[in-house]
Amino acid sequence: MLIVGGSTKPVREDEPTGGTTGDHEPEPARGPHAGPPIVVRLRLPEGAGPSALHPRVTFAILGILAVLFVVEAIAAKSASPSPAMLAALGGMSGPAVRAGEYHRLLTATLLHGDVLHIGMNGLALYYCGRLLEPLAGRSMTVVVYTLSALGGSLLSLLLNDANIVSVGASGAVMGVTAAAAVAAFRVEDPAARRAVQGALVRSLVLNLIPFANIARSGGKIDYAAHLGGALAGGAVAGLLELRARRRGASPVTAFGARVQAVLAGLCAVAFAGALAMAALRFPREAAAASLDPKAILVDDDALPKQNPERTVEVWGKDRPRDPRVHFFRAIALLDADETERARGELRAALADDAVLRAFFSNGKLEAAIRALLARILLEEGDQAEARNVAHPSCGVAGNEDLLALGVCPGASPRSAASLLGDRCVDLTGRARYDLARRVCGRALAAARKGAAPLELAESLHATGVLQEAQGAYPEAALSYAEALGIWKQQEGPDGLGVARASNSLGVVEHLQGRDETAEALYRAALGIYMAKAPDGDEVPKVQNNLGNLLSERERLAEAQAMLQLALLAKEINPKTRPLDLAVTQQNLAVVLDKDHQRDAAEALYRKALATKEAALGKDHPSVATTLTNLGALLLDRKDYAGAEPLLERALRIEETRGPDHPNLVVILRNQALVYEATKRDPEAERALRRALAIEEKRGVAKSGEGSTRARLAALLRKTGRATEAKALDHP
Repeated sequence: MLIVGGSTKPVREDEPTGGTTGDHEPEPARGPHAGPPIVVRLRLPEGAGPSALHPRVTFAILGILAVLFVVEAIAAKSASPSPAMLAALGGMSGPAVRAGEYHRLLTATLLHGDVLHIGMNGLALYYCGRLLEPLAGRSMTVVVYTLSALGGSLLSLLLNDANIVSVGASGAVMGVTAAAAVAAFRVEDPAARRAVQGALVRSLVLNLIPFANIARSGGKIDYAAHLGGALAGGAVAGLLELRARRRGASPVTAFGARVQAVLAGLCAVAFAGALAMAALRFPREAAAASLDPKAILVDDDALPKQNPERTVEVWGKDRPRDPRVHFFRAIALLDADETERARGELRAALADDAVLRAFFSNGKLEAAIRALLARILLEEGDQAEARNVAHPSCGVAGNEDLLALGVCPGASPRSAASLLGDRCVDLTGRARYDLARRVCGRALAAARKGAAPLELAESLHATGVLQEAQGAYPEAALSYAEALGIWKQQEGPDGLGVARASNSLGVVEHLQGRDETAEALYRAALGIYMAKAPDGDEVPKVQNNLGNLLSERERLAEAQAMLQLALLAKEINPKTRPLDLAVTQQNLAVVLDKDHQRDAAEALYRKALATKEAALGKDHPSVATTLTNLGALLLDRKDYAGAEPLLERALRIEETRGPDHPNLVVILRNQALVYEATKRDPEAERALRRALAIEEKRGVAKSGEGSTRARLAALLRKTGRATEAKALDHP
């Protein structure tokens, strides 16, 4: 077959080489030194007369191919149609076939790229077909041709890139050549048999080895189709020859002849049906092929490289037919929790089938659109419609999103609670807390309404992740504890879900100052992971958390050892996310900072900061944590000019999590130190008063040396406001 390209690939041709086709003719060699002529005597099928030597089927196929090429040239208005037009006429297109257009497996073998292409294929078919037809019979010639065409198309579909369009009869011709080589065993004269088979085998070899024709074809030959056709044709002829040898006579009885005639009729009907299907679809396909990309699509260079959904109204407003515009607009609407409008945009993206076919023929964009729409439908509980939406793209290669949803045949759709829980975690990770709260609430409500216990545990855990991120530690502890109870009941005390919930619960217990409980939970989680998944990603995560706790309890040697184990495991694991590595770098830096290894600590802080900014952006809450720690280290070094901008930036970021987030207290207290050291007492007072207000609102305000209250009272005394200071001493 000829690979005529797709949207980006060059034309590739599948015609057999012409150099050896003349050798297919089993005529005697003549000339002064040729020796006696070789007489080819054939054992014809039982009951066959002299008319069997006339290759009527071969001539009929040649005539059909010629007529169809004329029709093709008229329809395309060119004797060398473009790849898009050949695809519209019925050429092989992987995404189209996988979407259910199976007629292309046959129609592609009836199309040709130009006059030379059909001429070479026709010449090869003429030589090989008129040898095969007397040997195998007319009916089996039709069967061999059809199965070879189908075999070539299937292997081409399997091995070629998705965006390639392939046309041509040479897969079928190669099958006829291979079948003729096998059938030639029935040539009675040994010398003639060797001559004929040698010529046929040479032709097969030349057309199955890419480098034999690469210079002539420019890399456009579809060798997958050649091989598939040769294997299919050779297999059919081999079966016939084996049957003939067992019978010791003609391979076909009277009954067998009738069976072969029926098979040949079915093959003819299959080709006719495929042509009819292609003809019905041609007007729509041709309309797609004639579309002008410059008038419809956003220029690739104009597409924003980051967050295109956030700026879609700017870059896509003048290209309403570009499906990418609707797709990214739908993502932006989902981020705003406008699900109904997002659903409408996705349906609009799928509605313009001509544009999708013309410019996104590999099916990946359509699959992504369908996956997002199916997810929305599943979240709304409409599983049947989700499956209908997904079905056309289920066969697209690499479609992990649809496979994960479970909406393709053979998989069970995931529940709304599970999908919403995943979205809740995703939004939390992107610090979209307002929307995450709504999505988490819907996930938990769906789970409590009737989801399986394990799905309820997942929803509770996702809710806990959000609550923890927002500083609602008591609420997060309740969510994690309930999830832990369910996992223990469902998996037993040493299940991986138990380890996961134990680690998460340990985090919030640690954040609430219940360090002994947290340490016990961490060690329990670590024990399970070490027993069941010692090489997994979770082991260094728990080691990181435990090391962080030991650091805060001033068990610095233990903390450093634990964190170094975690860091080593993450560094040697190629799958470690940069962000996970940065977290451990930061925690180890804290230990080194406390141990007065300031240079090493500062270097690790700065490494962690650069990694987080690259992975999350400069305004993510995780970045604020590293800024706070680095700022505190610079404070200890009395580098106030270096510390102040870091702390100011950390404060701005943490304020996005809420005005009362506990992390703000640490930053404000450090800022107050900078202001006091640089003789800006009013600013120091404002920072301490705000920190104290947050502590009081959260019920964690303390008295005594070093507390926010004591520091504020000392500052007031320093500025001559003893009465106010006394009031703070006795709240």
